[in-house]
Amino acid sequence: MEGKVRELERRLAGEGEVPYYIPNGCRALHGALGYAGCVREAVDQLHELNLAPDWFVVAYGTTGTMLGLLLGSLLYCHGEAKVAGISVSRPVDPLAERLEQGWREAADFLELELDFPGDNALIADEYVGEGYGIPTEAGLEAIRLLARREGLILDPVYTGKAMAGLLDLVRIGIVCTDEVVVFVHTGGVPGLFADRQLPYLQGI
Repeated sequence: MEGKVRELERRLAGEGEVPYYIPNGCRALHGALGYAGCVREAVDQLHELNLAPDWFVVAYGTTGTMLGLLLGSLLYCHGEAKVAGISVSRPVDPLAERLEQGWREAADFLELELDFPGDNALIADEYVGEGYGIPTEAGLEAIRLLARREGLILDPVYTGKAMAGLLDLVRIGIVCTDEVVVFVHTGGVPGLFADRQLPYLQGI
């Protein structure tokens, strides 16, 4: 499929069009830069409350969001905010490799010399469960908890697992209860109402 898409991209470019290729999972550099802007927006809003972020926490799937948040932390938080990516599909090593590769590409694009801030990036793969798209009990409990306590709707594939990871990071003391945490809700809610997911709504 990717080969066909690339072929179409080249043909359109040859015809004078300006196609933009978005890879599988929307793992595109411009998307990552958009999430760097997300950090700036969050920092501005927190500043109005006399707060500064200590953590950004997000579901980690195809690197772009995690990369953007990490870049935004360096640019707008002076590197003082850490970013935790809760994997929804893959083990740590390939995700870390992708993240560092993406960092180099972003630095080249921005024409900046940016050392990879490894100490500020936490990747956790303990919450994947049986695999991508397969709900976990911890994720479902996080969905129920946030719906009941905060009126915040999460989904079993992405944000439910990410919130389960955040709650556990607090429980084990990696994220402290007095720290300012920004949980980045990346969507996925429509999938919650797919037929195969409906049983998980019971009891909310």
